[in-house]
Amino acid sequence: MLVRIYSTMMKRNIIILAAGIILSFSAYAFVQSAEKVAIITIYKDRGSLFIKDRSVLPRTKYYEVNKIDNKNYTLIYKGNKPRVLYLDEKPIYITPGDKVHLNFSYISELGRERDTVIATGDNAANYTYYPILLLDSKERRKAIGMSYPNPADSKYAKIIPSLYDDLMRYNALSWKHINALLVAGNYNNDIIRQMELDTYAISMFSHRFFEEKLLNTNSIQLKDFAKKLERDFALRNINPADTIFSPNIEGAISLYFGHLEEVKFAGVKSDSELLALISYVKNYPNQFVREYLLYFLMQNFGAKLSADYHAKIKPDLDKIGNPIIIAALKNGAKKKDADSWMEFR
Repeated sequence: MLVRIYSTMMKRNIIILAAGIILSFSAYAFVQSAEKVAIITIYKDRGSLFIKDRSVLPRTKYYEVNKIDNKNYTLIYKGNKPRVLYLDEKPIYITPGDKVHLNFSYISELGRERDTVIATGDNAANYTYYPILLLDSKERRKAIGMSYPNPADSKYAKIIPSLYDDLMRYNALSWKHINALLVAGNYNNDIIRQMELDTYAISMFSHRFFEEKLLNTNSIQLKDFAKKLERDFALRNINPADTIFSPNIEGAISLYFGHLEEVKFAGVKSDSELLALISYVKNYPNQFVREYLLYFLMQNFGAKLSADYHAKIKPDLDKIGNPIIIAALKNGAKKKDADSWMEFR
């Protein structure tokens, strides 16, 4: 009986000890994963080096850059998840633990000089995929068999054809072409997603550019354009994961707020228009986007909001759960351009 009890206790202790060892190794592995450091050495032959995260709202910086001399730099990233940064407007996909060297060089081609990046080291291709997004427009037009729509074209002086529909058709064909090149290059799904998100942010910029042109010329196309822009923005269903791989998404939301302010609510020149804007933002169905819209509302109109107006949105401000937005509202200022990029001379 005693032997049986002793045997049972031994088995139990062995199980506990084994579990403890497993947990210890798991904790160690987690710490090791969390502490992986990516080191990117950078050589740039001329000019300043610009490093951006491209977010609109300020964030805790997750990297540091050291300038070695006028041409050499070291970028250090500590983390357990891949992140995207932009070096001289070129996206680089950093994986924890990467050891990469980037050489910014200049190539003369057909009488024109262009800059390029040559990468060597771990996951080097993740640092040089950007040219696929920046393909020469002539080459892209030839590949997709369509020219970029021109709002000044006389055919858009009527309601039909729809400038917005043509623009979306061009964007869809363009992304299909870019996606095919990424797949053929065996890029991972994160990079493909990042490129798709950046492509969307760029398309939102072009949409707002076109919309302002239509507004300024009192174009008959404006109503159709604005209605469809709102429909497609809602269908996009922007979520928190999007901002990890493309901080540009915050810019896309900011551009949409510009649409609300300038087009949907006619410049918000009256009390009734301001109340309508507040109501629209308060009731926007996507919570993640709504919190950003509340932030932009406070930034653009906070000084104009009387006590009554502010009382209408205070409960919504108090419910914001995004820590980045909470911190930005607390600081009470937009992220300045100087804070959104770092320049190393």
